[in-house]
Amino acid sequence: MAKKRKKKKIKAISPEELASYYVVRFTLPEAHQYGGTRFGTISRFSQDAELEAKRGNLLVSDCEIPTTWVMTPDRVEKVSHAMSWSHGKGGTYHWLEKKYNEAIKLALASKTLVHQLASFSVADGCAMYVVTADDGKCLTVEWRGYGGFGRYTEPILGWGCTIQRDRIEPWILKKARLRDERKRRKGVDSKAAKAI
Repeated sequence: MAKKRKKKKIKAISPEELASYYVVRFTLPEAHQYGGTRFGTISRFSQDAELEAKRGNLLVSDCEIPTTWVMTPDRVEKVSHAMSWSHGKGGTYHWLEKKYNEAIKLALASKTLVHQLASFSVADGCAMYVVTADDGKCLTVEWRGYGGFGRYTEPILGWGCTIQRDRIEPWILKKARLRDERKRRKGVDSKAAKAI
């Protein structure tokens, strides 16, 4: 006869404790599509966030991709406000710069529109998207957090969608601009590393 497993008592997260979180660092298994170290911001004001807090969980909005993770507090590490958007190594900004450089590298290596980056001016920043699929007539795009830290989205594309090819192609970044961007960002990375 199988033994019944005791249910682990869930400790709710108090509003005060929830308020102490802002930016967190967490790790996903390497086998996961987005495996490795990631950064996210804690959702605190939605009904879903309150419900998950009662269950002892946090809602973590990923800084790079349009995904919210449900995590227990023991799986995340609080990032100090000083490092949360710091340009220094270990900070969120530096991590996003690294991810953006990887995306540029993929876009430059791609001989198709898949992996290409599109940029749209929004408010006082920009919204960045990556092409994830091309069926010949339509392109599927997904939002990325490379456009600064406002998490801007383009109103029609939102967090991502499938749209007619001719409606998105004019905003796909040209290879020459990607090369220039990569050179410029390498300089930014080396200056940030020297400053530390």
